[in-house]
Parts: sequence; C-alpha cells; structure tokens
Amino acid sequence: MNFRESMEYLDSVPKFSPKDVVSGAVAYELGAMRTLMESLGNPEKQLHFVHIAGTNGKGSASAFLSQILIESGLKTGSFNSPAIEHFTEQFRINGQDITEEAFAGILTRVASQIQQNLKEGKPQPTQFEILVAVMFLYFREQNCDIVVLETGMGGLLDATNVIPSPEAAVIMTISMDHTEILGRTLQEIAFQKAGIIKEGTDVLLYPQKPEADQVFEEVCREKNARLHRVNVCREAREYSLKGQIFDLTLESDPQTSLSEMPLPESSGSGTSVPEISTDDISALGTTIRDLFIPLLGSYQCANASMAVAAADVLRRKGWPITEDSIRRGLKHTVWHGRFELMHQNPAIIVDGGHNPEGAAMLRDSLTRYFPDQKIIFLMGILADKDYHKVIATVGPLAKRFYTVPVPNPRALDPEQLARELKGAGYLAEARSSIEEATDEALKNSTEKDVICSFGSLYYVGRIREHLNTEFTTTI
Repeated sequence: MNFRESMEYLDSVPKFSPKDVVSGAVAYELGAMRTLMESLGNPEKQLHFVHIAGTNGKGSASAFLSQILIESGLKTGSFNSPAIEHFTEQFRINGQDITEEAFAGILTRVASQIQQNLKEGKPQPTQFEILVAVMFLYFREQNCDIVVLETGMGGLLDATNVIPSPEAAVIMTISMDHTEILGRTLQEIAFQKAGIIKEGTDVLLYPQKPEADQVFEEVCREKNARLHRVNVCREAREYSLKGQIFDLTLESDPQTSLSEMPLPESSGSGTSVPEISTDDISALGTTIRDLFIPLLGSYQCANASMAVAAADVLRRKGWPITEDSIRRGLKHTVWHGRFELMHQNPAIIVDGGHNPEGAAMLRDSLTRYFPDQKIIFLMGILADKDYHKVIATVGPLAKRFYTVPVPNPRALDPEQLARELKGAGYLAEARSSIEEATDEALKNSTEKDVICSFGSLYYVGRIREHLNTEFTTTI
C-alpha cells in the first residue's frame, strides 16, 4: 500500500468510540491487541517506555519529557493522539514525524498479518490498536533508546497497555471524563488509569483528590511499585506572553539528588528571554530554580514539573540525564494547541480544552494573561463531553461565541451548541465552517480584543492552518 491506500485501509476497519463501546459494537479489552502483538513478534517487549495516563496534561507532559530525553542524547520515540495537523505526527523520533512511505510500509505488513489472523478465526483489531501496533514496530526497528507513550483512553484496557513494566508510569490529573466507559465515580476512573502501574514500576503521581489518591496508593502496594508523589509547581514565579519561569522542589534521594549535582556552565540555556527577567541560576537543597518553559497556560508549570520529576527518576535508574539537559529540554519544548498564542493585536489563543477540568484551566489562564477582558470564543465540542459544565465554566468570560463543526463523528452540531449557549444567556452564532467562524471573529474584533478557540483537539489543526495562512507576520 502507498500512503493514500493506507488511509483508505484504516477508514475501512472498526473505529474505537465510547458510543460503540456502550452499544457493544466495539469491545473495550486487550484480547485483540495481545493477539496481534504476539503474531507480530511482540516488538513492544524489546523497548523501554515511560507510560503516561491521565484526564488532562498527558500530551504536554509527554512533550516536555520527550524533549528532555532528546537533549540528553537519547534516541526518543513519542506516540501521541489525536494528530493536530498531520496524521504522521503521532509517531515521532527525536521530534521528527514518521515519513508517509515508512508508515505505509509498516502498515502494509501489519494489515497482511491481520488478514492472516482473521483467516485463523482471530479477532479484528480496531483502528487505534492497529496504529499502536505500527508504532511499536517502527520504534523497535529504528532502535529507539526509550519511548514516551501516551495512553489513548483510560489505562487498564487501553491498547498501549500491552507493554511490559515501564521505566516509569506517570499519572496526570484525574477528573470525570468518559464516564460511560471508565466509571461514574472518581475512584472507578482512577482505577482504570492505575491500570498502567505494573510490578515494580516507579509511579509518578500528580496531586490527586483523596478518593483517587487512595486508589493509586492501594494499586502501588499490590504491585510492589514505588510511589513518588510529585510536589508540582502550580504557579510560575514570573510569566509573560513569551513564557514562564518556575522553581521545583524534587523529592530527596538518599544517594544523590539531581539538584545537588554541580550546575554545568551552560545551565540557563544561554540566551535571555524577552520580557522575562531571570535571577542567577542556583540550586539549593532539593530545589531546582529558574526553570524556563515557552509554553503558556497556568497549568503548564505543573505539567513540566511531572516531566522533570520523571526525568529525575530515570536519572536515578542510570539514564544519562543531567540538569543541563533538563533545562534545555524544557526551553525547547514545542506543543501546539495548548493555550497557544497564534497572533497579537488582536490576541488569538488556540486551546484544546475539551472537558470541565480543561475548561477550568483555560478560564484560569485567560484570567491571568488577560485580566478583566471579555473574550470572543470559537467553540466546537464533542457531543459526549459535559459541554453544559464547560459552558458554565467559561461563559462568564464571554463577549460572544461562534460555534463551529468539529471534524469527528462524535461532534455536537454547531446549531445545537449555539442554542445551548443562547439558553444559558450568551450571544452565540453558529457557523458552517471553522474558517468562516474565524474570519467572522476577526472581522468583528479590534486590536484590543482577545479571540480564543477551544473545545476539541480535533479542529486545532484546521484553525492553526487557517490562521497561518491568514497572517504572514510572526508574533
């Protein structure tokens, strides 16, 4: 198959969706995935992983950690979904997408094996399971030193969870999402996320609510796993639209703490950052000071904290990671669609927040960077999300809404979304395309306005592409 034929093949196989799981059309279990991996020679058993699960923050933490590992000289694979701009960006080695030719070649082999398996009465994998299989084969054949692996949904029964015990399991925030599959209580959802914890694993845990924290503690005890509760930095010490500076206190290490290591002369990454004043870099006790990240958003310091803590655990296990590579990794991280400033005058923010927790983070970030300012929102969302709570969270900041179609079968109709918004007391107009809504928002804004697109990662790529075409000047 060539790349076009590969896309056609993927469109022909069953797609995983919460609705199909609930109806029984698609199974949410690992039988088909394990069968497929065994028939392909279990490439996942020949790789080292950091496995990342959670409701929000997985992608950002993955991006931070991947770049730290790259800066450490490690050949680093990363798998994230969904794709934002290009299908192939889901499979990256050292920040470079898989080529269309390489993807088509590996998928052809996987499809051939699936065909053979079906003849033998073995189960048909879903589209996501097939992509995960391609990913394992690609990273093994390219001899990756380590892979940063983001779960698709949940953890326990997610297709990525066929891997052996990872070098580290990272658990990000846990909140109520995909409740029809993962559970109706925070404890039930936490149990699903805790499924990535395996025997003897180092587990890095984002601060959780007590009922979720108890679940992780119990699973770690059962699995003889080492639990590291990360004291994340929740507030940048300095911030602007160019980036953020924060300090992070790591847990102590009886042998050697990363922050007790001598600071290389290159720490601090050399060039100064516009609009942000920096103090002299120093490390006292178990605190690493003056860490800079270019990503905006009030929540990104916490996500970066998880990545740094994971890197510290890997360092203790013998991986060649230094404080300098951590600093350079954070500074060079790029992650589109997470409170991303695309333009100024007017300010245009693109954010993938798609559930109540993500909406709360977006609200906090908008309030921080644009205090006392009403926002022109572009909003598109999936019908299976708690969009009523999302509306209640961001609505008070709104000047008006333009609702847009999301390119996903699970999308909420923009006309219905506009009716919901009007019913809640907000100005709202439905538009037939993302491009039309963006142009309308720009037409009806001044240089002092703020335009924010949010609600789903599935249309981030479309709006970024349109904005990049619309504006030829850089920020």
